[in-house]
Order: sequence, then structure tokens, then C-alpha cells
Amino acid sequence: MKIKISHVTNSSSVSFCGWGIRFDINQMKEKHPKVIEKIQASDKDLNEFDIRGILYGALDKVEGLEVLFNESDDVILGRPLSSLKDDETLKEFKLDTIKKLSESGFEISYEQLKFIEDSWYNG
Repeated sequence: MKIKISHVTNSSSVSFCGWGIRFDINQMKEKHPKVIEKIQASDKDLNEFDIRGILYGALDKVEGLEVLFNESDDVILGRPLSSLKDDETLKEFKLDTIKKLSESGFEISYEQLKFIEDSWYNG
């Protein structure tokens, strides 16, 4: 008999367990204007789908970060615990996550980085 002790998912569920930031996609322009400015220099009124595309485009260039959208329009940006290196301390992991977010235009402090554990139906 085999027992699976890690997080169990199937093809219609999504999960994230790691360190990062979470915000409502509709607050993207107010909370993180540098990201929008960095990627799109026009003053076009951005809708939710534009913002999703911008986030994917920005984070595609930064290795190790994940961007997820849950059913309540939350955006989760972060580094999953599965990417923790054998010789990396938790503090180093968190500082590297902040550095990677900064490279994408998300300026956050050490205190703003949160542990996020979430899963949802995506089917």
C-alpha cells in the first residue's frame, strides 16, 4: 500500500505553497503601477485580461517565480517551496524571492512577503 504525503491535486485543481505576495487583480494599477509602466508605456485603459497578459509577460523572464490567478480574482506571485535549494536558508530563499519580484517591478519589503498556501478548483 502506498500513501501519498505531499499535496494531492488532479487535473482540475491548482495549488501554490510558498512565499510571495497576493493582491486583487482589479487593484493592480493602484498597488503596482511600476509594473504596468515598465511593460506597457501607453495610457490605454487596461482590463483584467490585459493585466493577466502583462503579468505573464513580465514574469516569464524571471526564472523561479510563478504567477497564478484564483477564482476570486486574486493574483498570487511568488516562489514555490519546491524551488528551495538544499543549501539555501529560509532567509536566503525569502530575500531571493524579493529580488526576483523586484526584477519584475514589484517593490516589496521583507515584511510584506507572506507565506501563501492555497488551492482551488480550475475546471
